[in-house]
Amino acid sequence: MFCAIESKNIFKKPPNCLEHLILGISRLQEVLKDEWIVKIATLGPAGTSSDNAAQFFTQALSCELQVSLHNTYEDAAAAVIQQQADYLIVANAYAAINRFYISDQLIAAGVFPMKTPPYGIAVQSQCSNYPAQIRLASHPAPLHLLDRWLQYLPQPANIIHTRSTSEAANFVTTGQADACITTETARQRNGLAFITKTITINMLWTIFVRSNHRVAHCLFREKP
Repeated sequence: MFCAIESKNIFKKPPNCLEHLILGISRLQEVLKDEWIVKIATLGPAGTSSDNAAQFFTQALSCELQVSLHNTYEDAAAAVIQQQADYLIVANAYAAINRFYISDQLIAAGVFPMKTPPYGIAVQSQCSNYPAQIRLASHPAPLHLLDRWLQYLPQPANIIHTRSTSEAANFVTTGQADACITTETARQRNGLAFITKTITINMLWTIFVRSNHRVAHCLFREKP
């Protein structure tokens, strides 16, 4: 048996929701002016585009921010829900971002655009001998770029899926892969060399908070 839920305000227009999302960081600056330390959770390890986005976000706000990097966006979201962090930053290109938008535990508090570091295929800088089929590590999101880079690969590729572009670079460093699709930041951190032309992606990032967080109440409160 189903129970009816009172819905007298179900069609009421949300108060300036679109305005808050578009303003993103500038609106959050006003809300966070009295905060001392704010904790951000996002996808790691160090060197991911998400890590870069979190650092960009910290520079845009005047309060002190701490960034915690997680194996998956889901782990980062869990940290926010469990009050171990205040904000979750997710790339809008993430295939499962709907899990965070369509949630009764999280709410989108803002968005901001930021270009990613350059992406390309990287290898060990001194490597010249490859197996008959090279092992290519990559996060699923940029894999479609492989078509534009096939001409640079010495052999057909066997794809190894990773949780981030930074982890893909780590796979090459540790010998678990021969090449990877990764970012300039992760390439430098792992001492790799690009063998392809690179591409920079114009990305939109969403900032999520707990639905009962003070910021959520401040952003979406109704004006008299």
